[in-house]
Amino acid sequence: MPSDFVGVARLTRTPVLMVVPADSPYRSFDGLIREARRRDQGILYGSQGTGLGSHLFTELMQRQLGGRFTHVPYKGSVPALIDLASARIEFMWDNAVTSGPYVRDGRLRALAVRATKRMPDFPEVPTLAELGHRQLNDSMLWGGVVVRAGTPPVIVQRIGEELLAALRHPVTVTRFAELYLEAAPQGPAEFQRFIVSEDERWGRAVRETGIRIE
Repeated sequence: MPSDFVGVARLTRTPVLMVVPADSPYRSFDGLIREARRRDQGILYGSQGTGLGSHLFTELMQRQLGGRFTHVPYKGSVPALIDLASARIEFMWDNAVTSGPYVRDGRLRALAVRATKRMPDFPEVPTLAELGHRQLNDSMLWGGVVVRAGTPPVIVQRIGEELLAALRHPVTVTRFAELYLEAAPQGPAEFQRFIVSEDERWGRAVRETGIRIE
């Protein structure tokens, strides 16, 4: 819960790719959605686990865009991506850190990306905003540093300043780019507000979808 922690610094955002098998009949995001609306039994999609990002986002996508999707939960990205490459499932949303290499090697194909802009490595892949789904596009993964609530503000501020300084270092910038990570600096106060807003946003999404972790 946000009240248990204090935000120190947001560091990164990660693009999230919609990926399908390399020989999938789906050639576009909109084409996949049209098929999901047509097909009674639903399109099989994988996730990293019940209640995790890919599962929750796809349920939201279904509510907003229509169509039928059948969830297949896995224990993490890698087993799901392996089954996807073998066409045992039909698509999944996955962060570019793990799915990007599969796309680059031709084992998977990307239909869309949740990101602020197209990825340099995959310039042919449109963002959801470009496809007219801006309300869904603003859901990149993010990473940052928090400390226990009650940590003296002067310590929080100092750690935050040092982290953001490291974020600007050329070596950090280069390494992040190699991992498909986007630098997204926020200091303590701004990051804390962001954490609260994300908690409210995704808490509301869980209530709307009725997802429960068994």
